[in-house]
Amino acid sequence: MYRRPTGPPAWFVTLIAFALVFAVYYLYTGFLGWMERGGQSPEEATAQAALASTARAEERIARRTPSATPRPSATPVPECQMFRVSAQSANMRRQPSLIAQVIRVLPQNTEVCVLARQGDWYQIDADPITRRIEEGYMSVDVLRPLNPTATPVIFTPPPTITLTPSETPTRTPRP
Repeated sequence: MYRRPTGPPAWFVTLIAFALVFAVYYLYTGFLGWMERGGQSPEEATAQAALASTARAEERIARRTPSATPRPSATPVPECQMFRVSAQSANMRRQPSLIAQVIRVLPQNTEVCVLARQGDWYQIDADPITRRIEEGYMSVDVLRPLNPTATPVIFTPPPTITLTPSETPTRTPRP
């Protein structure tokens, strides 16, 4: 007597087996891709890669720009008048005093930027290219102006407004 097999047909079992194999393969390749992206979704990984490539391009551009670019400043930089060292060598000091610390020793014919005169001393900007005042002082005896009619501008900062409370309250007049 012939018994008919029970259960699904063989072709259906084969189809389910192939589907399971492909599903496991799809999950495995998805997991590997997720690990390569550092646990991020494809959109997040793409955004991060675009940000990184932009940062690298900006870094390359920044390396190509010269380092002596004037820095922006909220404070106006005082005018600079060029003078030349007339002595064999001259000391640039931290303060306008003969006993102040020497910052640099400048040889003859070195050009310096004079900002102002304070008594017998010139206030010097040691590095005028940066537009950030690197202050030093030199004696008026060792410097000569490049333009003989030039006189240093005395730089005075703008006045500051200081609010002080009054001792008695002021009444507001009524119309």
